[in-house]
This record gives sequence, C-alpha cells and structure tokens, in this order.
Amino acid sequence: MSSSRRSFLRGTAGAILALPFLEALPGSRARAADLPKRFVTFHRAWGTVPSHWTPDGVGADFTLREIMRPLQGLKDRGKLSVVTGVSMESAQAQYEGSGSHPCGENHALTARFQRDETYRCVKWVDGRDAEVPIGHYRECLDGNLDIFGGPGGASIDSVIAEHTWPGTRLKHLVVGRGGGLTSTYDAVNDRVERVPAIRDAVALFDALFADATTDTAAFEATRRRRASILDHARGEMDALRSRVSSRDREQLESHYTAIREIELGLEASRRACTVPERPFGELTFDGPQWIETMHLAHRLIAMALACDITRNVSIFWHTDGVPLDTLRSLDARIHADPHGEGSHAFPGDTARIDNAVALHQVFMGLFAHLADELDSADRLEAGGSTVLDNAVLLHTSDMTTGLHTFKAGSGPWTIREGGQYARGMPYLYAGSAGGALRTNQHFVLDDDAYVGRHSHGELFLTLARAMGVTEEQLPTFGEPDYGRRTIGDLLL
Repeated sequence: MSSSRRSFLRGTAGAILALPFLEALPGSRARAADLPKRFVTFHRAWGTVPSHWTPDGVGADFTLREIMRPLQGLKDRGKLSVVTGVSMESAQAQYEGSGSHPCGENHALTARFQRDETYRCVKWVDGRDAEVPIGHYRECLDGNLDIFGGPGGASIDSVIAEHTWPGTRLKHLVVGRGGGLTSTYDAVNDRVERVPAIRDAVALFDALFADATTDTAAFEATRRRRASILDHARGEMDALRSRVSSRDREQLESHYTAIREIELGLEASRRACTVPERPFGELTFDGPQWIETMHLAHRLIAMALACDITRNVSIFWHTDGVPLDTLRSLDARIHADPHGEGSHAFPGDTARIDNAVALHQVFMGLFAHLADELDSADRLEAGGSTVLDNAVLLHTSDMTTGLHTFKAGSGPWTIREGGQYARGMPYLYAGSAGGALRTNQHFVLDDDAYVGRHSHGELFLTLARAMGVTEEQLPTFGEPDYGRRTIGDLLL
C-alpha cells in the first residue's frame, strides 16, 4: 500500500489496520478525496460582434459589454474569465484569413488544416450575383467564398475525453440541434469521423439515466457501504488511541478530520446526485419550444456531471431554422434571418448590428443558464465546491466574426480587413478545473507583454494541461507549428 494519506484513506477497512505505522505517514493536513474534473464545450456558430463583445479593462478589473451582460452574475461570483487576442491560427495560416463557416467548423475544435478542399465563390458579375468556378481560394478574395473540406484531426473535446476517461459509463456526451451535426471528431484507425449529437431531451435522459446504476436506491446502497467502511475505520482508530505515541495521536486526529471530510463529501454527493423524472412529449431541440428544451437539457447534463455518469460533454447550439416569431419573443431587436443577418452584420448598418447583438445575447443567456446549473447549491460537492468549480465550461465558435465579406445593398462584395479567423476569437471559460486555472480575469494576449500570435491550438493545449493531460500524453495539439506552447498566465 502506498504511504500517501490519500491512498491510505481510500483503502478498505482492512487497510486501516496499517495504522500502527502512522509515523511513516506524512503529516500534512487531511483533505477530502480528489474530486473529478469535468470538461464541457459550449460551441455556437457565427463568431461575434467584437465591438459589443470585448470587455473593457484588463485582469481582474474588467467590465462586460452588451453581448456578455447575461454573464454578469457569473462574473460577480468570480467564476468567469475572458481570453482576448487568440486567433484560429490553423485556418488563418491555411487560407490567409479567407474562409467560411464550413471551413471554420472544421478548424474550430481540431486546430488542424482541413483536407480535400473544394471552393464555392459568389461574385458581383454584370450587375448581379453569380457563382464563379474557381480552382483556388485566392481567386475569390473579392467575392463571397465558401471553403468545404474534411477535418484534419480529432477535436480537443475528444482528445481530452480519451486521455482523462476514468471508466465512467459515458466517455463523452455530445448534444446539439440542427441535423445533429457537430464539430466534434474522433480519430479512429487513421480516419477522422464526426461524432453525431443527441437531438432531443427524451433521448438525452435515456442515454444518461436509463442505466440501473443511477437508480437512487442503488446510489444509497453504495453510499451506505462506503459509510460503513468509514465507521469501521473510526473504530480501529479509537482502539489505537491509547496505544500510540503523542505524535501518532496527532496523526490520528488528522485522520479523524479526513474521515469527517469524506463523510461530508458523501452527504454532498447524495444531495448533488438525484435521478430526475423522465421527460415526455416532443422535446426536440429543433422544436418551437427550443430554448425551454435546451434549459431542460442543461439540467440533465448538470445532473449527469454531478452523478459522475460522464465527465466530458460537448454542446452545439445555434438558431438556424428557429421560427422568427420565437426569436422575436426573446428580443424585439431580432427582426430577420438568424444566419445571414446575424453573422454578416457590417459597419454602418445599425439594424443588422442590433439583430446580431441580440442573437449573440441569446446564446450568452444559454451559456449563463448552463453555468448556473453547474454552480447551483444543488451541485455542491465535498469541501463546499460546486461542479462548476471542478470544471472548465469553455465557450467556442467557428470564427472571429461573420463579417468576412459583405455588400451594402446592391453592389460588389467587399472583404473585411483582418480576416475571418483573426485575433479576437470569442473565447471565454467558467470554472477553474479544480483550481488549475485562474478565474475572474480578462486575459488580453495581444498586448506588448506577449510576443507572437497566440493560437486556439495553444489555448486548447493549456486547457488540456489544466484537465490533467500530461506533456507525455499530449506534447502538442493541432498543427504542431501552432500548438506547441501553453499560455502560462491562464494556469495556476
């Protein structure tokens, strides 16, 4: 048996008989058993409107702008961090800032050059829009360019799941809407395969809670069994109290404290993990009550993480196909098509910008709802922390801004300066991965204190380290030229 206190306390009652060797054990103060870390990606399309997204201020002294205002409560609790100055460097390098939504989705979580490219170019020709055949993306820099292809590797959520899976019933849960397509990819036998998403709340419940091991009675039986072992350990230490040295009595008191912390952790786990009632009805994430159904999905996901059914979740939300009246009921500024109007707002068009800002706020409200579910009093774990405290909830997107090309009314397409994947990608995270990450900060990575560009591959590698993935397991992430280093200021 290891001489570490942690291994000692995790042992069975029989291991407690090793107590006469207390003087060989370290004297550090007892603490509860390590709590699981969770990795949750919250991905949405279309980038953002940077002028309404990027916070004012740097470090701990920052103020949220309009799009992020739904996150104010999370910031007030000191559990929100925003990372500014990161580019989607793999896409930026592969296409010199040109690109499109399909291209961005392939790069978004893989940080890899995409494969098997094909191009679609719409240009202003003879007074009208026309699709023009092209053989290279550079031939469409003055048009509306779409770049299609295949992902170049596994996505960060799949990689972290692969390296950190402890044997929970689900290695990786993927949830989404809109055809079930995701940006999550597994690499299997030199092939890269898209992971399909669960698309409705009933199927999500069944995937998470249909197994008997999550039954409340079974959980209570397990808790009582563990409590019985602890009771026996306490008895063994009571019997030893009068037979050990004063130094060992100090150790015994430390172990008493540790056992009490474990007992409190068991009670917190009992409160945090209760199987919810099975939903019923038409609860697809594409239905008219889509936002209420997404809220239900967030509650189910939070319970699954609390019950340790899974530790890795990927969520893909967007509003394509949602009835316009439904969107208007959320914000009166939403007046048009959520994709074209929402992601291609250009300077000077106040109505489009307001439309885009309102749509992005809807997403931030969803992010805040999920974060609050993970951070609620119902999700308390040992030591008074919450599931969110022991997690990384990462916000990602497929581009910096949808304003890669635009045209004002009838006229030629004009490329946006800076490119679609340039610095300012809308990354933020909630939680600290059990104290591995700094929180309550606005990290500005493109000021004079930083040399060179910071890529999203480096950000993902940093988060993998926070999740416990070692350098030996994952020396780089994505394209090696853009994913070799971690961003040290984010790590504690």
